[in-house]
Amino acid sequence: MTAPAAPNIVLIVADNLGWGELGCYGGGALRGAPTPRIDQLAREGLLLQNFNVESDCVPTRSALMSGRHPIRTGCLQ
Repeated sequence: MTAPAAPNIVLIVADNLGWGELGCYGGGALRGAPTPRIDQLAREGLLLQNFNVESDCVPTRSALMSGRHPIRTGCLQ
């Protein structure tokens, strides 16, 4: 037997983007900027609905890249 192919993963990280600014979360054109490509990605892939971010981008990015809590990476500001 052969091993299954690894999944294709696309992680999009954006600064200053609120929950309601994307069409897939109820915003998009209603908030002044349609997001058709991101909406398509959401329809065809995974749509996260329960997540937490830090108030600054560095702790969140360090957690995403390391898989550890920001307090453990030393990236707190």
